[in-house]
Amino acid sequence: VFLFDELDNASDSLLTSLNAALENGQASFPDGLHDRHEDFIAVGAGNTAARGGERNHAGRRALDGATIERFVFLEWGYDEQLESKLCQQINPKTGPVWCDWVQQVRGYCRTAHPHVIASPRASMYAAQLAETGVFQPREIADAVLFKGLGKDVVENVIKNVALPKPKRKPVMRGKPLNVHHEVPA
Repeated sequence: VFLFDELDNASDSLLTSLNAALENGQASFPDGLHDRHEDFIAVGAGNTAARGGERNHAGRRALDGATIERFVFLEWGYDEQLESKLCQQINPKTGPVWCDWVQQVRGYCRTAHPHVIASPRASMYAAQLAETGVFQPREIADAVLFKGLGKDVVENVIKNVALPKPKRKPVMRGKPLNVHHEVPA
């Protein structure tokens, strides 16, 4: 099994070589042609459906029909059990709480705000920030999930998926963390 990650960001020359290898059963390498192994499986992964940039992944490119034709398409979601275990390892006290919150936001935003990215990365970063004891829940949410979202979207998400309650009093306070910036629609 060979995973071609970020296939929707691959160069034309790579895709041409890949298409030829997949179609012809042989690949050209500096030392000559090599036959594809009978058990070889090629997996292409990307952030889009290979049709070009989207709101959340604007820099992605559309793949040509020859490449699209050589793959079957499966939507592959996040492994939420693994996400939970990782957050538990990062921060045993509040990591699971933050993971649960990000997963709830993900579920809510799937239909209400599909442009919001509530990835496992947000869960793990939230667990790390919560572990410091420095940040309040809203500051953590702003830093890891609400980055650059409009105020109306943030307020709607918080109204529908309540922020976790603080587990301990912050050990250090300074100026509030301000990572929330309005983005024009």
